[in-house]
Amino acid sequence: MHFHSSRALRLRVFSAAGFAAISAAGQAQTVAGGEQPAAKKPGVIRIGVLMPRSDLGTPGDLSAGEPIRTAERQLLASTKTEAVRIIALLPAQALEEAKALECDYLLTSSVSQKVKTGGFGGLRALGAMAPMAGMVPKVGAAGMMSAMNLASTAEHAMSIAASTSAVKAKAEVTFEYSLSSVAGSAVVSDSEKAKAKTDGEDVLSPMIQQAATHILASITK
Repeated sequence: MHFHSSRALRLRVFSAAGFAAISAAGQAQTVAGGEQPAAKKPGVIRIGVLMPRSDLGTPGDLSAGEPIRTAERQLLASTKTEAVRIIALLPAQALEEAKALECDYLLTSSVSQKVKTGGFGGLRALGAMAPMAGMVPKVGAAGMMSAMNLASTAEHAMSIAASTSAVKAKAEVTFEYSLSSVAGSAVVSDSEKAKAKTDGEDVLSPMIQQAATHILASITK
């Protein structure tokens, strides 16, 4: 009886210790729902991508820009560069996180939409009728992406329509972006604008592609 009780106790202790180890390992790989990036490779430029501000998502939804960030990270990935997710939302904490992840640069961006109203024809910001479910470049942009991203493009193809459903005909969509070094030096600060011809037109993908091209040209000279 004593032997079995001791064995059972050892098993319970082992199970508790094993569970704690597994939980710790899982937490080390996950921060606020995001996976920790692998160790930075020598010679690779790492860009920390903050959560984009999106006026196309549900008002007050801090995660509405996540699909845009996914597209940014895919387009900024190359043999010389990589883009990682920055979880922190406040500037000071985001900078601290970027340094901990060995980032060389920080990218911030935002997207907004203006549409003509009735009556006096003024412009007003338009909130989306539904959250952005996903935003990645069209398959036509595959030539700009690495082979490892092609499958992701197909996977998210259905979500493009959902994300652009908030875009209105004749609306002016603006994509603003800014890249700075972790030391605080401004590298790129620009914006892209496009006018939608029809409801739900994907005018955002080309602008993100243009921004990524501009950024990569600036840091890989």
